Amino acid sequence: MDIRQLKYFIEVYKSGSLSKAAAACYITTPGIRLSLTRLEDELGCKLFKRTDSGLSLNKHGKFLLPYAEQITSMIDECEAHFAAVRTQSEGIPVAFSIGTLEEFAGLPLSRFRKEHPDLKISIRESSDIECDAAVENGDVEFALTVGPLSSRRMDTTLIYSSFNALLVHESHPLANRSSISVKELRDVPMVIQRETTRSSANFRACCRAAGFEPVISTYTDDVLLLFYLPSIGHAASIASYDLAKRMGREHIRIIPFEDPEMAWNIYLVKARGTQLSPRAARLWSVFADYSRERCAESGR
Repeated sequence: MDIRQLKYFIEVYKSGSLSKAAAACYITTPGIRLSLTRLEDELGCKLFKRTDSGLSLNKHGKFLLPYAEQITSMIDECEAHFAAVRTQSEGIPVAFSIGTLEEFAGLPLSRFRKEHPDLKISIRESSDIECDAAVENGDVEFALTVGPLSSRRMDTTLIYSSFNALLVHESHPLANRSSISVKELRDVPMVIQRETTRSSANFRACCRAAGFEPVISTYTDDVLLLFYLPSIGHAASIASYDLAKRMGREHIRIIPFEDPEMAWNIYLVKARGTQLSPRAARLWSVFADYSRERCAESGR
């Protein structure tokens, strides 16, 4: 008998259905059926009976239920306690997708440090896909990452929404455009974030949908290169419109994309159904509050 079997047992009891319990636990129906069968084999008896309305507990299941709930509750409390201990000694583990610090997180981080000078933050900056993996693997409590998101294994909160823009040198043939579409970038040399980022994959997918492969001259992890290389006429690049306005260099033209697929959205994400440690929850709240303030100021 293990904690996962007990949690699955409780979920089957709550939902009255193997398929509904499997969906709630993000595993397959055969997987939850196998877990329940193994639990029943270990105990030497059946725990459920089938009725017209679904599965319900038999007398053995009714006996096990309060113990299972107590055990899983105690395990959850222990995990939360020791997560808080690790947080206190190591700092709040958070991941930031490349560009989100410059675009959004800097000011709320500064606010949090002033309000909680005793709380440390352990920051990991990496690609959006790597941020997702860090959350799902439990390496960080939560992350700021860039959409579009599709994982059902994470709870997500949209905290910032803008749109991307094309950055070109003032002498570039597209420099006088007021807006641009991806389909107009055929044969235009580009510098973009490295291939393993969602932003890069999204841009390449948009180009393919328009019927061509993009010409990538440079892949980079350095946000500054997205501004420097267009400023010397090396290549065009893509960056958030708001960030480009703040970090704009001489000789660069900033041209917003018309394509809705080229949106720039930042999300707070954590593993589905997990409870943040009290310290991480405070930091999450600071980001969420700052997002609401910005929306109120902009009238969105």
